Amino acid sequence: MIEGKKELVVSLFWSMGGQIGAMIISLATNVLLARILSPFQFGQVGIIMFFILISNVLTESGLGGALVRKLDADYKDFSTVFVFNVTLSLLLYIILFFTAGLIATYYGNPELEKLLQVSGIVILINSFQVIQNAKLVRAMKFKRKSVYYFNSVLIGSLVGLILAYNGYGVWSLVFLQITLAFLLTCQLWIFEGAFFSLNFSKASFSKLFGFGINTTLASILNTAFDNIYQLILARTFSINQVGLFYQGKKLQDVPNNVIKLSSLNVVYSSLSKHQSNNKIFLQKFQSIVNPLILLCGAIALVFLIFSDGILFLLYGKKWLEAEFYMQVLAVGSFFYLLEMFNRLIFKVYDKTRSILYLEILKKGVQLITIFVGLYFRDIKLLIFGFLLTNILSFFFNYYFSRRVLGIVDWFGIKRILKVVFSFLLLYVISDFTFSKSSFLPEEKLFFIPVVLLGYVFLLRILNVSNIYADLKELKSIFRK
Repeated sequence: MIEGKKELVVSLFWSMGGQIGAMIISLATNVLLARILSPFQFGQVGIIMFFILISNVLTESGLGGALVRKLDADYKDFSTVFVFNVTLSLLLYIILFFTAGLIATYYGNPELEKLLQVSGIVILINSFQVIQNAKLVRAMKFKRKSVYYFNSVLIGSLVGLILAYNGYGVWSLVFLQITLAFLLTCQLWIFEGAFFSLNFSKASFSKLFGFGINTTLASILNTAFDNIYQLILARTFSINQVGLFYQGKKLQDVPNNVIKLSSLNVVYSSLSKHQSNNKIFLQKFQSIVNPLILLCGAIALVFLIFSDGILFLLYGKKWLEAEFYMQVLAVGSFFYLLEMFNRLIFKVYDKTRSILYLEILKKGVQLITIFVGLYFRDIKLLIFGFLLTNILSFFFNYYFSRRVLGIVDWFGIKRILKVVFSFLLLYVISDFTFSKSSFLPEEKLFFIPVVLLGYVFLLRILNVSNIYADLKELKSIFRK
């Protein structure tokens, strides 16, 4: 039991360590690019990424996750997934290539055509990564996975910066993404072994797709609606507003993606091994997720209170208009990450159809909020609708995931509400204090440690967490 937990903690350490390293590189690159490029150019990329992200979800089709979960996955299964991914990615790229002109015309920006056609190459490249990534996750070799990703981000960022400084504008962002995807694929094929097979098994595909189809449809809905605001803002308001939203969201996503991309893979892989023992599963789930909830709350708190200082310090005065987007997205991301943690229960217990149903319900709510925002042509109302959707969706997922486990966990809800109360109370106090002072945005950042200490203090007072006890437990794990 102790050894298994130690393996999980070590995997989390390397996975998050690699993501944090890549995050630092990406953040530094984004800061430099934001000072060179304009919100309009980032807005163009924001539109492009909608189509790229949707295509990537379709290409992966949840089959990578199905391979991780299937304990007896063999060569036939891997080959089937490989053939499907490559074939579908080629088809999607062809569709994107020939519809790029129509998309550019719709947004009144001719340059988008070539940008879409070139950026679409990423779809093809990424389809050659799925098998190697699945094998690494199955074997919990997150250290190697993190190293490959870090190397790719580092070199891709250098390419983007060199092009930006030499006047390539928005194309520097495009080639940054292409370089990153290409280098990551090359490393996986060189160091984890090339995989090329044209063997396709209908029986294998049927079993894997049965698991993957629900998560894929849910991911498509989630990705589409999560990025649809870029399309709405570009069409209803301006591409410049897309740039502000996209940059605010991108900055907010940096720490969130570290948690999501690193911990979710590690936790899912570990919990999948205990799907036949509910007692061990529950113990592991609670011990892992509870500290992550507190971490998510701390991140939301910092972005909520210090968004103007962060934007001014990193990007400069021209990006301060993105403050509103960052604040609302910070709170929305908190609930979104909690939702993702609860969805692990559906995946481990093969209840992925519930994920799809809940995602449809979520998008129904979100669609209503979008129509309201568009009807009143109010950007703030539109973005607040996004926040409301994430809050309601979390509670939906929490309730139904506990039904899968056959328990009623009101204590967990109270714990989360206490965390939310803590960072909202600190936000109100900080906002009032700063409004009565003459601190410049960047000067407020010196108060981050004070606010975080206040957060830890409130959590202790409300009997949510004892940070010292948590650190002591982690220390004991490493010692053993």
